[in-house]
Amino acid sequence: MYKSIVIALIIALFAGCSAPKPQTKPLWFTNPPKDFRCYYSVGEADSANKAKNIALFALRNKLNKELNENFTSVNHPLAQIDQHRKNEIIAHNEHLTKTFPARGIKVVNSEVYKGKTLVLICLPKKELFEYLQKRSKAIFEDDKKIFESSQKLIAIKQFMAIKPLLKDYANIASFTQFKHNTLSSYEVSAEFRYLKNLNDTYEKLKKSISFYVLGDANSRIFTQVIKQSIQEEGLSISKTPLSKDSLKLIVSSNTTNSQDYSFNKSSSLVHFRTYDMQKKQIAFKQHTFVGKSRKSYADAKEQAALHMYAKTKKFGVFQFLGL
Repeated sequence: MYKSIVIALIIALFAGCSAPKPQTKPLWFTNPPKDFRCYYSVGEADSANKAKNIALFALRNKLNKELNENFTSVNHPLAQIDQHRKNEIIAHNEHLTKTFPARGIKVVNSEVYKGKTLVLICLPKKELFEYLQKRSKAIFEDDKKIFESSQKLIAIKQFMAIKPLLKDYANIASFTQFKHNTLSSYEVSAEFRYLKNLNDTYEKLKKSISFYVLGDANSRIFTQVIKQSIQEEGLSISKTPLSKDSLKLIVSSNTTNSQDYSFNKSSSLVHFRTYDMQKKQIAFKQHTFVGKSRKSYADAKEQAALHMYAKTKKFGVFQFLGL
């Protein structure tokens, strides 16, 4: 009896050893490594090249998701900015993570599983950080210098100086956070402090600068154009000053009508005088606008006003006013 049991156990042992082991995906695929040297990602496809591209696509999405989560955190230094600014940052996050170069990516592991090629790729963090720093450092430093020098200017000129800096706002924010995610020891306080100060200053100036625009009867159409142009720049038109930084703009003009072959021609010399709240003139500019029309002189004058509007858009309304 004992002998039979031993023989049965031996047979069962050999049977178990000879049975084929179930094939499983490697641990590096199901649980990719994490360390300070690389970002890792895996891909699975019919070929190694396709699997690598899938892994890279997954990595870009993962990095983009991490960036977005950073900026939606209530503890982030830029948590208090408005939704419009956040949307700009989210858009830059996607662009940045989709376009960083993939030249440094390496396949560190590969295996065929059930006819599919599995790969593990590595993106060196050091190379990625150097790329991000090279792309962003000069932009940040140049913009910060402009912002700091603008603090000495009167409010309207400060507004003019810092408004163009906002086009780099989301760009700098995305780069800064991405650099910190890639190299956790990277100090981001200077960049985020600059961005917060820039946004806060811009919003404060918008709430403190208004224009009271007055025009004579002949200049009514030009007055409407300049009001629209100022409002499109983000500032208010108001008879009641918002603060001591508000301004008064006087528009006057002389118009000459004449015939130019079969066209009615309207030529207007328009004067723009800007005063501060102490009634001191701070800017003067004059421009001539010409319009032509087969219909009437009034229609020709409207064409001249359209030319004026185009000029304010081309040069910026505050440059146009001589500020």
